Parts: sequence; C-alpha cells; structure tokens
Amino acid sequence: MGINLKSKFVKTVLILAILTLSIITPVAAQTVEKSGPYANELLFKIYLDPEVEYLALKTGDINIMDWELPAEKVADALADPNINTDTTADLGYYLMDLNCQKWPTSDVHFRRALAHLVDKSRIETDVLQGFGYALDSPVPVVLGGWSNPDIRTYDYSSELAEAELELGGFVDTDGDGIRNDPLTGENMADVIFYIRIDDPTRKQAGEWLAQELIDLGVPVTGATAVERAVCSQMVMLDPAGEWNVYTGGWGITRDPDHLTDFYHSKEFDPECIGGWRGYNYPGFVNETYDELGDILKTASSFEDVKDAAFEMQEILAEQVPGIPVYGFIGVKAYSADWTGVVNEVGQGINSWWSTLKMHPTDLDSGGRIEYGIKSDIETLNPLTATWTYTWEVLDKIYETPYLYNPYDLSEDWGGLAESWEIEDWTAPDGTPGTKVTFHFVDYAKWHDGEPFTAEDMKFTYEYIQDYEVPRYLPNVQFIKDLKMPDDYTLEVYQNTTSYFAFHYINIPVLPEHIWSDVGADWQDYDPVTEGELIGLGPWEFVEYVPGEYVHLVANRDYFLDPTVLKEQEILALEQQLEDAAEAGATAATDIASLRTQLSDLEDELAQASSDNAAEISALETQIADLETEISSLESGLTSASNIGYASIAIAVIVGAIAIFMARREQ
Repeated sequence: MGINLKSKFVKTVLILAILTLSIITPVAAQTVEKSGPYANELLFKIYLDPEVEYLALKTGDINIMDWELPAEKVADALADPNINTDTTADLGYYLMDLNCQKWPTSDVHFRRALAHLVDKSRIETDVLQGFGYALDSPVPVVLGGWSNPDIRTYDYSSELAEAELELGGFVDTDGDGIRNDPLTGENMADVIFYIRIDDPTRKQAGEWLAQELIDLGVPVTGATAVERAVCSQMVMLDPAGEWNVYTGGWGITRDPDHLTDFYHSKEFDPECIGGWRGYNYPGFVNETYDELGDILKTASSFEDVKDAAFEMQEILAEQVPGIPVYGFIGVKAYSADWTGVVNEVGQGINSWWSTLKMHPTDLDSGGRIEYGIKSDIETLNPLTATWTYTWEVLDKIYETPYLYNPYDLSEDWGGLAESWEIEDWTAPDGTPGTKVTFHFVDYAKWHDGEPFTAEDMKFTYEYIQDYEVPRYLPNVQFIKDLKMPDDYTLEVYQNTTSYFAFHYINIPVLPEHIWSDVGADWQDYDPVTEGELIGLGPWEFVEYVPGEYVHLVANRDYFLDPTVLKEQEILALEQQLEDAAEAGATAATDIASLRTQLSDLEDELAQASSDNAAEISALETQIADLETEISSLESGLTSASNIGYASIAIAVIVGAIAIFMARREQ
C-alpha cells in the first residue's frame, strides 16, 4: 500500500505546531498545593528502550513515563483516549564530550574539526523529527536570556573539518588513506569513542560522527554503541582516562552556574581521588575561564553574572571541550486514569511534584503510581549518585531545605525550612558575605521515626566539607560558619555575595544518626545493603531489584502529608484555645477588680454630702466610665469565648474525622 506523503506531512506539521505553541505561549499563572503524597505506593519499572516503555504505557503496565516519546509515537499518543500528553523543553542538553587531556582530542584544531563534522540539522530533522533543536551553547533555550547568541559556531562541513585537521598537522602524508600523527609521523592511533546505546538519539548522533571521522581518514575504536555502565566506568570513573569522545548529556539547574561546575579546572580530578574524575571529566583547563567561573559563582549583581556567563560561552565555543548538539522539546505521556500531574518547567510531567500530587481520577487518594524509567539506576548512595535515572528515585526519598515553584523556577517556596531570612554579613577577614537563617518545621521525622532537627542540616554541610565530597563541594564551598540558635534554626554564613548563593545550599539533608557512623567510608557505603536508606522525603524505600524495579511506599509521617498537616492545624487550634482560656481568665480577674472599684466608689457616693455637688459629679463620672469598661470587657469576653470555643471545637471535630478517614484508607 502506498504512503500518502501529503497527509503524513500535514499531520506532522499540525502536531509540531501544537507542540511549538504549547512551549512558546506564555503559561497562565499556575499554582500547586504543597501537600502529599496522595498515592500509597510508587513503583519505578526499569526499561532500556523508550519504545518498550511506551508500549508498557499503552498496555497499562505503567501509568507515567519518565522519558520523551519517540517522535514516531507522538501522533499515536495524541489519538489515544487513554493517554494524556504534555510538552516541555528539557532543562538539560546533549553534547559530544571531548577528552582535553588525551591525544588527539587534546589538540584544539582536532576538536574544532570534530565540531564541523556534527550534522546538527540532520539530527534535528531525521532523528528528533522536530521534537528538539540544534544547540551551539551549553546554555539551553529553557534558561532564556542566560544564553549568549553571539558565539562562534561550526557549520557542518567536511571541507572545513579537513582544513582544521590540516592546521593541526593531521595529514595523510603516505597516501594510505589514514592520516598521520603530527607528533610521531606514523598513522594515527584509533580515536576511542564511547557511544551510549540506551538513548537512540545519542546513539545515532555518535555513529554518524564516528563515520564522518572514518571517511576523513581518522581511525575510530568503539563505533559500536555500548551500555551506559561501560561508558560511566571508562569515561568518568577510570583515572587512566582512556577515551576521546563520549556521547554525553547533562541535566542542569535553573541557574547557569553549571558553566563553572562542568569546566572549571578545580572540578577535574584526574586520579579519581574523590571517587570519579569530577564534573569536569573532559579535563578542560583554562586560566581565564577559571577566573570568569569564579566571578560567575561569586558576583552579586545580575549584570556581572551575565557578563561572565557570556564570556565563558565564548571561550567554550573557541576551545571546544565539548560540542553542544541538541536540546529536547519533549512530549511526555501518562495514563488518562490518573490526575494531579504537574508539568514542571524544564522537567515535564515526571516531576517531583507529580509523584506528590498524583492519584487515580476516580479516587481522592490511594493507588500505586507505576512509573517507567528508561535506564537502570547507578547507586542509591546519595553522595556518589550522578545519573538522572538514579535521582528519579533518590529525590523522592531525600529532602532539601526548601522547594521552588514548578511553574516559575525563579520563585522559592518554603518546605522543610518554612521560612528564612537572607542578610549581608562580613567574614572575619573582611570578605563581604551572606547570612542565611533557616527556620525549620519542628515536626519532621526521618523514615525510621527519629526526629529531624537543624543539627541534621548542619551535619550535612560539615560532612561534605570534611570529606570533600565532589558532587556537593560546589554547594558548600563558601560556607565559613554554621550556628544553631535553637533546635530548629540554622544560620549559614557564606563568604560570598553570589547571586546564586542561596540556591547553592539547597542540597539533600543526611540523617546525622546514620551518616555519622559512615564517616570516611562514604564512597563505598551502600545504604541499601546496610538497611539504612533513610530520608525525610515523601517516599520510603522498600526494595530494589536490579534491572527490574525500585519499590517505594508513601511516608505517612512526611511533614507535607495531608494528615500530618491537619494534625498540625489542630495543634495550632488547641494552642489558640489555651491562649483564649488564659485571656478569658485574665479578663475575668480584671472585671472582678473593676467591680470592687465600682462598689467602693458607690459607697463613697452614698456617704458624700448632698451639698458637695462637685465631689458627687466627679464620682458619678468615674462610676459611669467604669461601668462602660466593664460592659465592654464582658461583651468582648463573651463574644471571643463563645465564637472562639465554637470554631475551635468544630475544627477539632472535622480534623479528627479527617485523620480517622485518612488512616482508615491506608
């Protein structure tokens, strides 16, 4: 049967138009209530292919996907009444990482040649099929004005690539079809290329680039895609650094400070002393870039931060420690039988908020969220875990000091810290800094029932500093002092006025009563094996079966759980009742005293001489004033007592019923 190309084209254009409009049209102000979780269980089911994951959604084996739909499945999902979809531009980007410490990718001309060999337009049209965009900077469009539009770019061109190779001395001097190494004069050694097999887009982009190199006489090893774990070991964890090109990808935050973290020389650990090669595993070292990176991290004004970010992007474009390739405009899908999904900016429907708010459409609460993830997890140690898929799980278990608006990433929301103050502070050495005072809730509990206090947060910051944990060192690098005025207040003193300083310190909290015993063994610690995967978050760990699933259950002691919130509301009402009773007792005492004064005045009036009119008039005025004051007090006491007692009683009864019902449903 022939294909109706016109019909197919029109359908594709319509779909893309809908998706594009949904992304560029300003979103009306949205809110999400800070309470949950509403489901009872959360089961992460592991898939190694997004098409298989989508099939699981179609058949009802899962009810939400973590990954964008394959482009060819979008039309099918839009037409399926049992599936809902939402779109978002990912808060992340994909690139070709280049090892700046290993020949020949240590040569800038070789790196620039590679940049000319990446056919971004072909990837955009033939692989992403419009559900993504070509990228020239590691600052994706979802970060808006942080992206520098005026950096050097590299047109796809084998001729321009060949010219760069020749500038670097990579020429086929003996005519055998293999370029010669300018250092040895011999045929080039193979370029070592690691291509991720679990991501079809990265796999295709990597295979195309490898073939382009081979066609230009550059031998390649590793053109066949391999498993993620192999890539992780050889590219990030092996101190030998025996790799040249890797199909990388990063999830980033709402701030562009990843420009410093990913390419500052202090983030490069070639000996893997910290357990891996660091965020800057390509080993890019540039003194000017480091200086700008420090400014980006420490400048207090938006203008200074933006200028540094723009200059850093210019250096990256010139030196090419990595080749930005594309960002996703993703379509994600979930079951129409579920509601409460929160389509977070830059993240999509598989947001932390979705797992908090989701429940079956026919129930107010309950059910099991069956959540598809596209890869197995790496480790459940929160100090060594780096993979996106691992944090799909861990960020549901652990809690950070505060939350942020999923619809407006610039807006911070209270959470574990219900409030805070940010003030100027000067360090003892005279360095201008920032003081953040966190006020934590006093009723949060760890999953093992131990109470949370500000000491846990203080311990976490100090632990990371003491053991120089690479993943979080950038977050605590400016902390110079920590003080606890009481059990639920923590003062954080940073010797920086950084525009991003408040965001740096929003990291997962560790339970001191567990991690204090781990000590220096944090790299090898396995909380699952030890039975100590304990957090503060909305979900508690139950079981992990490698390659199959991770099972969590709702934390019904979570400080944002509806029942816990209702209990806190009742406690507040009970306190109001106690205060009202005390106020009533005080008022009653005041009335008794005034009545005594009134009686004394009336006696004085009776005894006053009838011819002493002035004295009698003065006493009558005093008596009238006292009667008015007593009447006012009695009226206020009666009104406040009756209304206050009635409203509190009703609230207590309603709250008690709500607690009973919530517990009955578990």
